[in-house]
Amino acid sequence: MQLNPLDFPGKAFEIELRNPNPSSRRGKDGPIYKLSFEVSKEVHDAFMEAAESNLRIIGKMAVLPDTDEQLAHDAVNGVGDAPKTQPRPKAAKETTLYGQLWRHLHIANFYSAPGVRETLEEFRKSHDEKPHELMRKVFDVESLAAEVGAGEIYNKFPPNEYPAVKTMVEQAQRKVEQK
Repeated sequence: MQLNPLDFPGKAFEIELRNPNPSSRRGKDGPIYKLSFEVSKEVHDAFMEAAESNLRIIGKMAVLPDTDEQLAHDAVNGVGDAPKTQPRPKAAKETTLYGQLWRHLHIANFYSAPGVRETLEEFRKSHDEKPHELMRKVFDVESLAAEVGAGEIYNKFPPNEYPAVKTMVEQAQRKVEQK
């Protein structure tokens, strides 16, 4: 499952606008011009699922022939504007055994589940410690994604005592299996 970029205001993301449809109408203060575009299903769904309802997309746009990829790339990336430094390429993240499970648990707000929240507070030494850092302390591991699966979670939070934990883990496992 992909995180919704619209839930992170100010963070840039790519969007493909297709088939512009210009229109205009007469308003009380003069003509009103409207330009609508088709977008992919993923972009449409992201807007429909976004936590905010008053979203705007702000960015640069250029109208270019469909045939000149380099010109399009330069226009979108601001070549010719103020010089920009290119970020260093990052190494691809290594796939971990339980990474997707923890990703789904994080999205489901696992850290605030009854029992989990209290356990994390027992390990907290300062306010600025993040829940996933505390969870590493709870399991005494370097990496949750590499070392802690459903079995270890159930050992720490037995399903009969922590039904919310059981439900969240089962839901996360189903989502991992769907991919």
